[in-house]
Amino acid sequence: MLHSCKLLKNVPKYTFIGTNKHTYTANIDCRNGKYLNNKCYVTSLNNKNQLNVIKNVRNFGYNNSNSQFGYFGLRMNTPSDLLKLATDAVKYSEKSVENLVDYYSSCKNSGDFRENVSKKALYVIDDISNTLCSIADPSEFLRHVHENDEWRKVANECIEIISDFIGKININKKIYEILINDKSDLSKDEELVLSHMIESMKSQGVHLSELPQIEYLKLLKEELMLSYSIFELSSKNQHPYNQILKKQLMIYMYRNAENPDFRKQVWLSQRKSNQESLLKILELRDTRTRLSQIRGFADYREYAQKECMLNKNIEEFLINCSNSIKDQLYSDLEELWKLNSKSAHNKNGTSLNPWDIDYLVNLKRNENIIFLSLKTLIDYFKYLLKELFNIELTEDDIKQESLWDDKIIKYNLVHDNRTVANLYLDLFERESKTTMCAQFTIRCSKTYSKVDKNGEKYISKIMNPRNYEEHEDKLIQIPSTVVTTSFTSEDKGKGMKFNDIKIDLHNCEIIFHELGHTLHTLLSKTELQHLSGNRGPIDYAEFSSHLFELFFQNHVVEMMKLEGINETFNEKDVMYYKKFESVDLARMIISSQIDQRFYDDKYKYDWMEIENGLNYKDIFQNYKNYFNEKYEKWKNDEEKWNGKETVVTLLGPIAITNFDHLIHYGGNYYCYLYSRILAIKAYKSFKNKSYKEIGSRLLEFFKKGSIDSSLSPINKLAGKDLNEEENTLFYK
Repeated sequence: MLHSCKLLKNVPKYTFIGTNKHTYTANIDCRNGKYLNNKCYVTSLNNKNQLNVIKNVRNFGYNNSNSQFGYFGLRMNTPSDLLKLATDAVKYSEKSVENLVDYYSSCKNSGDFRENVSKKALYVIDDISNTLCSIADPSEFLRHVHENDEWRKVANECIEIISDFIGKININKKIYEILINDKSDLSKDEELVLSHMIESMKSQGVHLSELPQIEYLKLLKEELMLSYSIFELSSKNQHPYNQILKKQLMIYMYRNAENPDFRKQVWLSQRKSNQESLLKILELRDTRTRLSQIRGFADYREYAQKECMLNKNIEEFLINCSNSIKDQLYSDLEELWKLNSKSAHNKNGTSLNPWDIDYLVNLKRNENIIFLSLKTLIDYFKYLLKELFNIELTEDDIKQESLWDDKIIKYNLVHDNRTVANLYLDLFERESKTTMCAQFTIRCSKTYSKVDKNGEKYISKIMNPRNYEEHEDKLIQIPSTVVTTSFTSEDKGKGMKFNDIKIDLHNCEIIFHELGHTLHTLLSKTELQHLSGNRGPIDYAEFSSHLFELFFQNHVVEMMKLEGINETFNEKDVMYYKKFESVDLARMIISSQIDQRFYDDKYKYDWMEIENGLNYKDIFQNYKNYFNEKYEKWKNDEEKWNGKETVVTLLGPIAITNFDHLIHYGGNYYCYLYSRILAIKAYKSFKNKSYKEIGSRLLEFFKKGSIDSSLSPINKLAGKDLNEEENTLFYK
C-alpha cells in the first residue's frame, strides 16, 4: 500500500480526481500511498541511530544541473516555483472544466452530438488528473523527506490547494451529467474507467443539494488537515517514558533489553495512547463517519471498503484467519514459554508475559541472523528484471535535473534500448527525513496525442521532454517512482559502498515488498492515467507487493551465493527470519479487528479505558475461539487485569495513537491478510514455470494497471480460479 509504505497516506481518498494509496489519481482519487506500507526499522542490532533530531537546515537540495528542470524533471528549482506550478495547474484544470461544460451546452442546444461527449469528457478529466498528480505526487514525497522546512511547508500547501479543487470537481453536477450522457462507442478500458468515474462521483456525493455540499467540502478540508496534524503530533511522542526517545528506539529497547521489569515499563508505554493525539484521531474518525454518511454509507468502514475485492463479512474472514493459524500459534507460544522458563532473568518462573514475546522472538531469530549487502539486493533485483521481463536496470547520470540529496541514485528501466520507466533510490537517513521504508509514485503511465487542435499539451509545458517517449503520433509518459529507506552511512556522497551496507533478511523482504509496488506502477502501460499502476482498491494494490515478498523468500539462497555466505548457513538457518511468523500474523488479525470496530459507527468505545484495563473482550466478542480465552501460562501480577489474560491481550494490541494505519488504511487493514493469501496462491501456480513464462504473465498483469481491479486479472495471472484454492497465510 501499497501502500502505496505506505509512512503517510494522509491525503484522504477522494474518488474522482485524486491520489492512490501510492499516488494521485484524477478522477482524482487521493489514495496516497500505498506508500503503502511503511515500516520503520534498524539495519542491524548495533544500529540504533535511525532517527534524527529535526533541525532547520537551509538547504534547497543538491543541484547538479544548471537546467530549468528541477526535481523529477518538473520545471522548478525553488519552493516558490513548486507553488506556482500547483496554482497554475489548478487554473488550467478549472479552464478545462469550463471549456468542457461550454462545449456540452453548445452540443445540447444545437442537438449536434457527432462527437461522443462522454468520451471527450473522459479524456479531459484524465488529462486534468495527470496534470495535478504530476505535482501532487512529488509534493507528497517531498513533504516527508526534504530536509528543508520551506520545501516541506510549500509541498504541503500544494497538496491542500490541489485537494481543495479535487473536492469541488468530485461533486460537480454538470461534469456528472456529461459523463453519463453516452456510454456507446467505447473500448473496454474506456468503459471500465468511465464507469469507475461515474460510480466514484456517486459515492463522493454528487447527488447532494447545495447546503450539504458546503458541509461536505468543509469536512473534506478538516479530514485533510487532521490527518496531517496527527502525523506531525505523533513525531513528538509525549508519553513520560519516551519524551526524548523516538518510538522506533523504544521498540528496539523492549525487543533487546534483558531486564523484564524494564521491558514491562516500555511495553506499557506503547499500550497507552497519548491523550492529545487520541482526541485528534477520534475527531478524524467522527469527521470521516460524517463524510461517509453524507455520501450515503453507514460509516467510514463501509465507504473505505466499497471498491475492495473482499468487502463483505470482514469479521468472519478475520475469525477464519485466526482459526487457520491456531495450531502453529500455540506451538510457537509453547516454544517461547519454554525459552522464557530457561532465562536467568525470568523472576516469575514458568510464565510468559506480553512484554516477553518480542524479546524472546528477537533473541531466537538472532541466533541465526543473516545479513545481505545492499549491493547484493540491488544486483538480484536487476537479475530478476532481466530474467522475467528482459529489462535492464541502468544508472542515470542525472544531468538534466536537480536532486534533493547528493546520495540519490536514479535508475532507468531499459527495454530494447528504450527507457520505459525511472526508479529513484533515496536510501539514507538525513535530518528531518521521516524514517520509513516506502514507495512513492511520482508519475503514472499515460498516453497523449503529440498535439491536438488546441495545440501543445499543457503537461509538456511543465515537464522535461525526457519524461516522455515519442512513438508515432503519441507521447507516452514514462512512469516514475521512489523507494525510500533510512539507512545509516558514514560516507557523505555517492561514493558510499553498497556492499558495506548490511541488511537483515526480514528488512530485505520489506524492501522487496516495496519493489513489488514499484513494478506495478513502472510497468503499467495504460492509455488513461486514472486507473494506472496500483491505483485500484487497497487489496488489489497490495497483491503485487506481497507477491514480491515471495520472490525474495524463494531466492534467498541464490542471493547468499552472490554474497558468498551460502556455505556458512543451511536452509533451516535461512528461514529463521520467519520463525514465530504466527505471532506476527495473529497481531495483524488483532489490529484488523480493532480497525473494523474503530470505524464501525455502531460501537462507541472508551479507548482510554480499554487500554488502561487491557480489556478487549467486547471487541473480540464474536471470536468464539481461543482468541478470547484465558492463556494459562501468563501469570498475571496486576490485579486490575484479572480475567483478561487472553491470547489477544498476551499479544498486546498497540495503543490507538501508535496504530498509524488507522489514519492511512482506516477500515482496510485486513487487506494485508487477504492480499497475502492471494499472493501465496498465485505464487504457487508458478511452480515449474520458466522465468520467461512467469514474466510474460506478470507483464500482462502489470500493463493493465488497475483498470480491472477484480479477482479476474489475478486468476488470469495464476492460470486458475483462486477461489477454488485453499486459503492459507503460511507459504511454507
